[in-house]
Amino acid sequence: MALNSALTLPDICGKAEFPNEPSVGKRYIDWYNKEMGYAEKNPHQTADEAMPYLSGEVMYSLRCSLLHSGIPNVDNEQLKKKGELPIDHFTLKIEKKKDYDIYSDSSEIR
Repeated sequence: MALNSALTLPDICGKAEFPNEPSVGKRYIDWYNKEMGYAEKNPHQTADEAMPYLSGEVMYSLRCSLLHSGIPNVDNEQLKKKGELPIDHFTLKIEKKKDYDIYSDSSEIR
């Protein structure tokens, strides 16, 4: 339930920021990339070292799969068509609140 709610917030915010954009997907992706996605991408990566990251396209794919099909997965074929790197596996970690705030993530290419 919490993941569903988190994935629909960019829908609401995108509609508020881009009210004249008729495409739900474009609003979602544009808002997410502007407000959140930029922080997910490694700013030092090069084209030779491109790594998958949580872009607006990835999050929108996850949102659509979860909300419409009940499947917490991304559509790699659609991501590839949009020039995104595929994500073969991801893990949602839920942790108890800590007394300090440290955020970390990782990615790898096999």
